[in-house]
Amino acid sequence: MSIARAIAVRSGQRIDGNQEFIGQGLSNVAGAFFSCYASSGSFNRSGLNYEAGARTPLAAVFAAGLLAVILVLVAPLAAHLPLAVMAAILFVVAWGLIDFPALRHIVHTSRQETGVMLVTFLAALLADLESAIYAGVLLSLVLYINRTSRPLITDVKPDPAPNSYHYTSESGLPDCPQLKMIRVNGSIFFGAVDHVQAALQTIDEQNPQQKHVLIVASSVNFIDLAGAEMLAQEQSGAVKSAAGCISTA
Repeated sequence: MSIARAIAVRSGQRIDGNQEFIGQGLSNVAGAFFSCYASSGSFNRSGLNYEAGARTPLAAVFAAGLLAVILVLVAPLAAHLPLAVMAAILFVVAWGLIDFPALRHIVHTSRQETGVMLVTFLAALLADLESAIYAGVLLSLVLYINRTSRPLITDVKPDPAPNSYHYTSESGLPDCPQLKMIRVNGSIFFGAVDHVQAALQTIDEQNPQQKHVLIVASSVNFIDLAGAEMLAQEQSGAVKSAAGCISTA
């Protein structure tokens, strides 16, 4: 899939991951009955086909036929070529597939994405390709969870514009003495429960006179069981202490 996506970025094509996995899986299942090697995509062969202007899967068929002819006729001569020459050919192909403008764009726009790129690059140099892909995917997942576990919580007020039913953080209105209105910009799931709960407790500690909290939940994508239990716990605790209640809108 990494090879296919790298080629698709250059050619402007759309990749169907399911079709790719089904095709390779069926080929390996069928090949198992004929003592075939396990097959997969080839970065070098795909790169050569792309640089040569290949457009259809028939390019692989023609390449296989020409390779058979070369092995029969030219193999004795090719045997004298140094391995460094063969490696140089592969490097030339790979060099043409590196998107340097995209790399510079990543470095200038996102530190996290730059870190993922460097970790993947170093893992590819020090380990095998599969380990590099796993390292990049796992680091991206960790960074995503870390980012979504701290949803932005902003102070909002009703929009004073005529016929507006929205809440905004730029209304210029003062806080209500008894009601605190906040917007949670993100999902309230198990990873974000502690962050949201700490924000609610901070509101209670800093503004004890505000006995009610209104959560504007229009920006909340979903609330899982842990998030729902946290909100119910905060509401029941507020009711028991007669300090206020929590509502969602």
